[in-house]
Amino acid sequence: MSQEEITETIEVLMLSILITRRRRECHGKERSSTMAIDPVCHMEVDERSAAGQSAYQGTTYYFCSPGCREAFEKNPGRYLPKTTGLLGQKTQSDR
Repeated sequence: MSQEEITETIEVLMLSILITRRRRECHGKERSSTMAIDPVCHMEVDERSAAGQSAYQGTTYYFCSPGCREAFEKNPGRYLPKTTGLLGQKTQSDR
């Protein structure tokens, strides 16, 4: 692992800790119908009050923090599920 990858991993782990705390604080509160999942940390994010958003290949993604948005924008493929086309061939987004 490079130093940059280690730093990014630490940042994601720290975000995970903060997310866990926030989830505990919000437990039991009514959820909005405009919720999305942050592709970096997998936290539920209200689209109306998201800390950031980014469009990638025609889809808008919402983020709990600027750090998650920045990590996503550096390497979207790392955070999105791999898809395959017919016969198991990689799609354009995986290349």
